[in-house]
Amino acid sequence: MFRYIPIFKGCNRQVEYVDKRHCSLPSVPDDILRYSRSLEELLLDANHIRELPKNFFRLQRLRKLGLSDNEIGRLPPDIQNFENLVELDVSRNGERNMISRHACVYFSPNSPN
Repeated sequence: MFRYIPIFKGCNRQVEYVDKRHCSLPSVPDDILRYSRSLEELLLDANHIRELPKNFFRLQRLRKLGLSDNEIGRLPPDIQNFENLVELDVSRNGERNMISRHACVYFSPNSPN
């Protein structure tokens, strides 16, 4: 069984789910950003990611984001750009106060999504 879904050049650009858990990634793969209009679930747990690139926050349809067990010290204010996000896991990262005061994200259980 695959531990992650490989991303190949030329594949369907309507990818909705990517699982890159336990891949020893030092950063967010650039390939993921080509699915900015369709990606809804992204699992990057258990890697060595330290920061999220600015263009990462262009993932317009993202609903679920797994970033647990990485080395992220702080989430930038751009996290609020994920308007459709309903699940965010940042557990077991470097800092206790990783969400800055300016990056407060409110999730509503009555969201129309």
